[in-house]
Amino acid sequence: KSCILWDAKAGATPATKIDVKDDVNDVAWSGNGNVVYCAGYKGKCYAFDMRNAAEPVMTFEDAGIKGTECLAMSVSKSGDVVYAGYATESGDMRAYNAVTGEVYKAEKLGDAGCSAIEVSPDGTAVAFGNWDKLIKVTNADANPENPWSKKPASKSGGCSLA
Repeated sequence: KSCILWDAKAGATPATKIDVKDDVNDVAWSGNGNVVYCAGYKGKCYAFDMRNAAEPVMTFEDAGIKGTECLAMSVSKSGDVVYAGYATESGDMRAYNAVTGEVYKAEKLGDAGCSAIEVSPDGTAVAFGNWDKLIKVTNADANPENPWSKKPASKSGGCSLA
């Protein structure tokens, strides 16, 4: 129930230990390396601020699939969006506002859990994979008509994690 960040320059000496209140299925970094996101077994995803001794700063959870295992996650290149995939029979995916934690897009992938998510290196596409041997690739930032590309509105006073 923890993530350990290793310092490769120091020869695999543990640099930081992040205590997570859940089993960890996946981890992802924000684009600038300031935040580590963890996908949890009990359906929650967590954000930890690495600039502040790995302090927990946000929990992402959708009441519609509460308690369902979060299998995979990724972060948009801009850092505005946290994508999460869940172990539901319909392959539920969520796009969370990285600042507020609110769900701004929910979609079903198919007939099995969403087990893999990856944002392309240039940030223009996001791929979702599931246990039903399906991969869905969609535009992330380039197409304004794509619901995954609509950037969430930031609330004033919120802390920017990206």
